[in-house]
Amino acid sequence: MIKFIAILIAYFAIITSSFADECSGSWSIHFDSQKAQTRQEHSSSVWIPGVIELSAPLRQCVQSVQISPTQSNQLQLKGFGYTIEAQLFNEHFQALPRSERGFFASLNPNGITQIWVRMANAEFAPAGNYYAQLNAIIANKQQETDDRLVDLNYHMPPNVSVRIPTVSEPWLSQSGNNYRVDMGEMTHGSQRNISLEVKSNANASITIESQNGKLMHDNISNAFIDYQLELQGQRWNPRRRFHSALPNVYSNRYTPIPFSIKVAPQPKAYAGHYSDRLTITVTAQ
Repeated sequence: MIKFIAILIAYFAIITSSFADECSGSWSIHFDSQKAQTRQEHSSSVWIPGVIELSAPLRQCVQSVQISPTQSNQLQLKGFGYTIEAQLFNEHFQALPRSERGFFASLNPNGITQIWVRMANAEFAPAGNYYAQLNAIIANKQQETDDRLVDLNYHMPPNVSVRIPTVSEPWLSQSGNNYRVDMGEMTHGSQRNISLEVKSNANASITIESQNGKLMHDNISNAFIDYQLELQGQRWNPRRRFHSALPNVYSNRYTPIPFSIKVAPQPKAYAGHYSDRLTITVTAQ
């Protein structure tokens, strides 16, 4: 009986050692914010790709990874005075299942599994650096665990968006990023009031430049008409380049900026069509 017990213990020890060898190996998880993508859904969202890699021995005994935030129950990337809510998705852009312990990612048999961090409504979050820390845990069939701390960093770049509503103004038309303003009959003067709508996640500025500095006659080279521009109460002659800060557009909602084009009465001007081209550039910094 003593001999039988000794043999049984020796046999069990060999089996245990063999399982440990089969389940040994390396694994890693990382996110690459340099390859983040912006996707248009109900609103713009940012997707950061991540990869989980397992060496060949581990693939036989590990089927999933548990991923949880270290600082709260919710996955959040925190910046200076602002927090972005986030969620984890699989390679097919489906939300990962989760419980109180965190998210669960099923692993591909080939040892390489792609996942995504999705930050909804994030394109116009304040520009700057954001950070979160995750804890990733794997467990083999014997419930032995191994974990990794993962840093998640993202730099939100400055973004700006500009639009000019054209629906209610018959004299204003659009083709792509080009707009045509019909000043109408200018003999007795003319004025057009336009709303530049701007939103930005950083400080923004505007530059307006004229191609000719005046309205040029289409057929008579020396015939022209001077006109005046006004933006937020600032008036100037388009012969000079205009540049100004836009202090009130730091928002994820569009802010209207009043802009007008004014032509004084021209009773002695040559008959015909006159035109100029304005280039409006709005920059987030």
